[in-house]
Amino acid sequence: AMVRQRTSTADGPRSNRESSASDAPPPPPPPQAIASSTAAATPSGKVIEADGEEPWSPTLKGEVETAEAAKARAKAERRAMQRLKTLEEIIATERVYVERLNLTLKVYLTPLRLVADSPKGAIFSHEELDAIFLNFETIKTVDAAQFGAILARNFLTSLHPAQVNSTFLDALEAEHEANWPAVRFAPILNKAAKNFKGCYSRYLNNYDKAEAMLSSLRAESPEKQRYLDIQHGHPDARGLDLRSYLSEPVKRLPRYRLLLESLLGVTDAGHDEEDELNEALKRMLELCTHMNEEKRTADTLEKLKSIDASLDAASKESAVGENGLVRLGRALVREGELVKVRKAHQQARRVFLF
Repeated sequence: AMVRQRTSTADGPRSNRESSASDAPPPPPPPQAIASSTAAATPSGKVIEADGEEPWSPTLKGEVETAEAAKARAKAERRAMQRLKTLEEIIATERVYVERLNLTLKVYLTPLRLVADSPKGAIFSHEELDAIFLNFETIKTVDAAQFGAILARNFLTSLHPAQVNSTFLDALEAEHEANWPAVRFAPILNKAAKNFKGCYSRYLNNYDKAEAMLSSLRAESPEKQRYLDIQHGHPDARGLDLRSYLSEPVKRLPRYRLLLESLLGVTDAGHDEEDELNEALKRMLELCTHMNEEKRTADTLEKLKSIDASLDAASKESAVGENGLVRLGRALVREGELVKVRKAHQQARRVFLF
């Protein structure tokens, strides 16, 4: 009996302890458990945040950054390829242009000069050829030192486009051969834009007169027409007549501006050549503007000469005085027909406003 009571006494406290332990509230979870409880695993094992978004893992972030870098690198490579393509276009088109200039000399001007030198029966005179070709003369090559000396003496206007552009092309070819693809065309383009002014000004201002002279010679002489047609059929003429070759410098000047704009369009900001290319483009735009202004001035003077030649002596004396009508700065504003009405008859008058 004493043993049972002791057992009972011993069991009682144990039972009480178990009862009190089961009734006690569970201890709070650790902070890490609370944080992790906001995420749940999907059947595929991917962790999803409580707000439905996936966590931004360092691995995923690195993959996105790598993709963006690859995209930027591909874009830069495309621009670099476009830039090289534009540089190739500059030198390739200049080769074609200089070749056509030299063909003009070979097929037309040199044979025509020989014909003009004929002691008797000359088809063309040197004066006629000068009016057509002006400074488009047969000077084939000039070395760099001679060219620099010519520029220093301001004799550039005596040069013809074939000579100036041959020197320009030689500089492009030398740079291309020595440094491709890391070429620096900007200094060459910049210098050329500056040097073209005198030569092209003179040639372009004479272009309309050359066209008129060529048309007049063809119309007045069947023999001259026949000779030009024979030269047109020359194998080296490549199916182009003299008028087509004479227009090459006129078309080439605006082409330089377009090529420079294209090159700048694929040149990154801060590029070593950016400033020089901008300067070359500025010079070329100024040259085109200058050419247009010179052309307008030349056209105005020709118009004044034409009007002056049509006036009789009395009209000249009463209207413009002894100095004549042609004067630099004078421009024709308007011209037209007026009718002077009298009782007996009407008199038509041609009126010019300056």
